Amino acid sequence: MRRLNGADFSKILRIAFEKINLWGRKHLSLAGRALLIRTSLLSVPMYAMTHISIPNGVLMAIEKMGRRFLWQKDASSRGMHYVGWKELCQPTEFGGLGFHCLTRWKGALRARVVWDLIQNKDSILYKVLVARYGMKIWEYDHGKKFSVTWKVIQDGAKVLRPILKWNIVDGSQIDVMHDVWIMNRNIAKWLTFVNIKEVENMKVCNLLNNSFQWNVEMVKHYFGNTMAERILDINISTKSQEDYPELIYSRLSMTVMAMAYRDDNLWCPPPPGWLKFNFDAALLPSNQVGLGVIARNQYGKLVVAAGRRIEHWDVLQAEMLAAMAIREIFMDWMFELDGIIIEGDCINAIRWLQRLNDRRNVIHRRVEGPDATFLQEFKQVLFQYTHRNSNCVANLCAHLALGNEFTFF
Repeated sequence: MRRLNGADFSKILRIAFEKINLWGRKHLSLAGRALLIRTSLLSVPMYAMTHISIPNGVLMAIEKMGRRFLWQKDASSRGMHYVGWKELCQPTEFGGLGFHCLTRWKGALRARVVWDLIQNKDSILYKVLVARYGMKIWEYDHGKKFSVTWKVIQDGAKVLRPILKWNIVDGSQIDVMHDVWIMNRNIAKWLTFVNIKEVENMKVCNLLNNSFQWNVEMVKHYFGNTMAERILDINISTKSQEDYPELIYSRLSMTVMAMAYRDDNLWCPPPPGWLKFNFDAALLPSNQVGLGVIARNQYGKLVVAAGRRIEHWDVLQAEMLAAMAIREIFMDWMFELDGIIIEGDCINAIRWLQRLNDRRNVIHRRVEGPDATFLQEFKQVLFQYTHRNSNCVANLCAHLALGNEFTFF
C-alpha cells in the first residue's frame, strides 16, 4: 500500500471547514469560539492521528482554521492575531486557553496505545508485532520495510519513553543513557559528569554480575562515588522474569496522554550532592516587585524557600535580583556541596549570569547587574534556563512575597 498524503485526508479537512462555516454565521463571543475550537474542531482528526500516519501538514491546516475562526470569525476577512498559537496552547493556569497543539498531541495519543499494548502482552496485536519485529519497540527506526502500524507504535514509544521508569530484573532492555532507571530522569537529560562516551549504547545488564547483582567496581568506575551510592541503593526486582516499566507520575491521577503531553516542561532534580535554586520575579504596575527563590535537593525535597519584596521598574533587573536573593538564604553547609544549579525562566538574566567572568561581553556593557561575587565561594555554579512551566514554584513564591516577605525551611 502506498504512503498516504494530504489528499487522502481531504474528508477530514472538509468536515473541519464545514464546522467553521456553520459556526461563523452565529454571533459568538471570544470565549464561545475558544470553547468550540477546544472541544470540537481540534478533536476532528483525533482518531486518524492516533492510528494512521497522518501528515503534519493536515494537522497544521486544521490549526490554521482554528486561528482564523478565533480571531476573525469569517474566513473571507483578514484580521490581527493578538496572541500566538503556541501561547494559546498553554494550560489556562499559565495564561493559555487550553488548546492542544495537534502535532504534539498526536504523539501523546499514540503513547496511550503503546502503553495499553505493553500492558496486555496476551493480545493478538502484541504477539503479531513481536513475531514480526521482535522486541525493538524502543529502538526508533523508520524504514520502508516497516508497516504503518509499526511506525505508529514506534512514534508512540518515543513519546512514552520519558515518562516510564524501568524496574531492573536483568537489565537487558534498559539503555543506560536514554531510559529512566535512576530517579525520574534519564542520564542524557540529567546534569551529571558521567563520561558519556563510555556509557553510550550500554545496557544496564553490563553493570550487573553473573548473579544479577550490582558490580560495585564497575558502577563506581563509570559513575563516580557520589552517583554510585545512589545506583547501588536501587533494588534488583524479582517480581518478573524480564525488565518491566511503570509510569513515573502515576500518583498524580493523570492519564497517560496528559503525562506524555506535558512531560517536556517538568522540573528536573539536580545530581546527587548538588542543590538546585529556582528563582523568579513578579512585577506590578505600581513598581512593587516580589522576588521568589526555592532550593531543592536531588530527591526534589524542599530545603529552603523565600520571598522578598522590593521596588523596581525593570523586569530584567528584577529577575537578576531574584537570582541574587540566594545570598540571603544559603547556609554554611551548602559550600561543602559538589555544586549548585541556579535556574530561571528569563533567558536574558541567565545569559547575563553565564557571562559573569566575561566582563568584555556586550551583555555586560548594556546591562549593569547586581553583585554576584559571593558565588565564587561555591565549588561549582551552573546557570540554566528552563521553561516557565518548570518554574511555577518559584513564581508562586514571588507572588506570595508581594503580600508579605517569608522564609520557609
